[in-house]
Amino acid sequence: MVTTRLVDGRSAPSWNGWSLYLIEVHHNRVAPVPGLDRLWRRLERVDTIPHIRSLGTVAIVGDTVVIGVGGNSVTAFSYDVRTKELSRTPQPDWLNTALVTPPPAFSPDGRFIAYISQYGNSRLTVRSWPDGRIAWQTAPVQPRQLGRPDGGAITWANPELLWARFPVFDSGPSWAVFEGRVRNGEMKEEKWLIYLEPQSDEFRRRIATPPPAAPMKLDSAAEPREDQWELPKPFLSASHGGLAGPIHTMCIPMRMTRPASMRM
Repeated sequence: MVTTRLVDGRSAPSWNGWSLYLIEVHHNRVAPVPGLDRLWRRLERVDTIPHIRSLGTVAIVGDTVVIGVGGNSVTAFSYDVRTKELSRTPQPDWLNTALVTPPPAFSPDGRFIAYISQYGNSRLTVRSWPDGRIAWQTAPVQPRQLGRPDGGAITWANPELLWARFPVFDSGPSWAVFEGRVRNGEMKEEKWLIYLEPQSDEFRRRIATPPPAAPMKLDSAAEPREDQWELPKPFLSASHGGLAGPIHTMCIPMRMTRPASMRM
């Protein structure tokens, strides 16, 4: 079982406050057993990859080889855990245009690499490794390069699930969020959105000035008709000499009595 760990080697910080790290390689032939952590650590072997300073773009291939790119030089490296042999080659040309904030990220199995390209229109790009075939690209964005912890991150939760969040300009300081999943060797977008930064002036302006309310429109069935509220027209009666005016009536209670023939 092989794992890697980034260690602060007190090296000079990289551009814009992003640190360069030593890479520790932890190798153990025994899988961890709950309750036997102390014994498991005694069987563990720890190596440090020599001459390498990394921003964290590393992956483990086949549980025997550690690969990575970038760092203190524009190279790709490969470290064999068994033979402790380190090989370095120039990194691909298309990766030379990658932004270092946030740094590129390998999938845990080393099959894909995700990064923000800055050649022409900047996009979050996912390529297969090492052939460089484009598996996915987002819509163009205008990134803002900030230092940690505000510079965002590109993270693989597992060999299939990719998360990314990084600062951009879109009608003011904003954040871009991407979520994608590898299916059948291709990256599929599941979420892509851009939202205003809550502390930005544009965000405060939109909150302080809500859009005007739309005018209310009554349903045609509920709209009043012209004669709906008209009072009845005055009644003309011959008994009033043809004069128009309302008829006033009086209801007088009457007592009903039965005829004598109907009395019992």
